[in-house]
Amino acid sequence: MAVAEPSGFDRIVIVGDSAGGGLTLVTLAELTKKPHSAAPIAGVVFSPWVDLAFTGASMKDPTVVDPLIGYDYLQDCARKYLGVADTHDPLASPLFGDLRDLPPLLIQVGTDERLLDDAKQYADRATQAGVSVELEIFEGMHHVFQLDVAHLEGSRVALERATRFLRNAFDGR
Repeated sequence: MAVAEPSGFDRIVIVGDSAGGGLTLVTLAELTKKPHSAAPIAGVVFSPWVDLAFTGASMKDPTVVDPLIGYDYLQDCARKYLGVADTHDPLASPLFGDLRDLPPLLIQVGTDERLLDDAKQYADRATQAGVSVELEIFEGMHHVFQLDVAHLEGSRVALERATRFLRNAFDGR
């Protein structure tokens, strides 16, 4: 008698930070376009880079002092990543994509980072598209502050909230 092999996962989430946060959101959007047995049930992004056209005010705001990434650095990264691609291509800048049918999202960002408006603009567009979005803005936190869990209470709080969000997604709440 043949035993059926498992077909794979039936519930998935994708988590990413910074440019990986942008890739997470692109992947979620692409997965929602295809009939898939393992449709994503949630996404979590920390300090996502979603706008390679640099339309957010925080990119050039002189009052934003991001100790980890600067505007010139991001411009250089975008040029290298895009090559000849359009800055508004949703595969590079998920802010400009079709956000309908995305799974629930948790977006965390700090007030002291260049990508603050990327996160806020994406959350606004996703909400307008009918997506359940939790946007958490952490005062005084820098780019991908969640990585500094050994030293920052805000990092621990953020990761605890992300854990709760993911548990609720898997529990169906």
